[in-house]
Amino acid sequence: LGHLPLTDSPDVGYVCLWSLKNPSYPEYINQTHCGAMCLDFHRNHGFLLAVGFHDGHLAVYNVSLPTKEPQYMTDAVNTKHMGCVRQVIWVKDLPDGELNFYSISEDGTVCNWLLMQSEISKTIIVTLVLDIEPQITLGGVSETLIGRGTTIAFHPENNGIYLVGTNEGYIFKCNTEWSSFFMQKFKAHELSIYRIDYNKYDPNIYLSCSGDCTVKIWEDKSDIPLLIFDILWSVSDVLWSPFSSTVFSVITEDCDVVFYDLNADKYKNICRQPIQAESQYQLTKLSFNWRMPVIVVGSSKSTVIALKMSPNLRLIMKPPKKGKHYTTQMLELEKLHKALDSTREPDTLVVPDDDTTDS
Repeated sequence: LGHLPLTDSPDVGYVCLWSLKNPSYPEYINQTHCGAMCLDFHRNHGFLLAVGFHDGHLAVYNVSLPTKEPQYMTDAVNTKHMGCVRQVIWVKDLPDGELNFYSISEDGTVCNWLLMQSEISKTIIVTLVLDIEPQITLGGVSETLIGRGTTIAFHPENNGIYLVGTNEGYIFKCNTEWSSFFMQKFKAHELSIYRIDYNKYDPNIYLSCSGDCTVKIWEDKSDIPLLIFDILWSVSDVLWSPFSSTVFSVITEDCDVVFYDLNADKYKNICRQPIQAESQYQLTKLSFNWRMPVIVVGSSKSTVIALKMSPNLRLIMKPPKKGKHYTTQMLELEKLHKALDSTREPDTLVVPDDDTTDS
């Protein structure tokens, strides 16, 4: 959660775990060999924690064991990333039960990591090649420009599809089966993309945030945003709410947590909560608790702030007691589509030729 220039290389880092019962002091503290940049718990095996580091290494810890040594660690020569690891994410287990996760790094590669019996196996899934004019030429040979990966998001219903954001502002839509072909690639932002997140109710809708002070809502297969929100400050993180299909939250460089509800107002926020004076803190990461109405925010000073959501931020559509039966999922989808329908481009009408006459 700490914040520092990416050119710096801290010689120590920490992985800490808290509980809401005792938020004043962590229940688990593990000192690492360098700065820990990102982490993710396995959904089914909650004791397994994957961690990505500033120097390109990755590790998997079993937090239920007394030892603080990682169960798996990348090799300094053969398996580590060549750049800072920006995100790790566990995915569905393989058919034979083997555990695996993905990572995105500033070296421009997306890698899959398979936990073997005694080692971790690396497979480079894709390299983020940018189709723009090379900026440098070495010895008369043009160098291919590689995008610096910053964030990754897997499709909620198809684990073979994922989106990648880069430091150059590009979004790549990729398939795990293709290593040299992108399903889609387009310039989405003017500055670095910090997060891409699929809507929890409709996987065809996702949003992105960037250092260019904007949040954009996209529809699958389109490179034109449905909505653009100018936040006026650099946006560090953004997430859809798990409680409502039309609510999302952003954290800004001026230390505000901001909520938007497309169903209430597509142009103005419905809640803005200042955290600290911006001269002292910068908010860096945001996370929702999927079971309780709590959000957790990390800062550049390595502090973690837990906030409870007010009832109007977590209203869920309830099925009517009488009449036709609708599930909550159906009602939330209808609410989202109704809010976005007015932003979609209308179907193009074909105008008949002037010389066309009825016979």
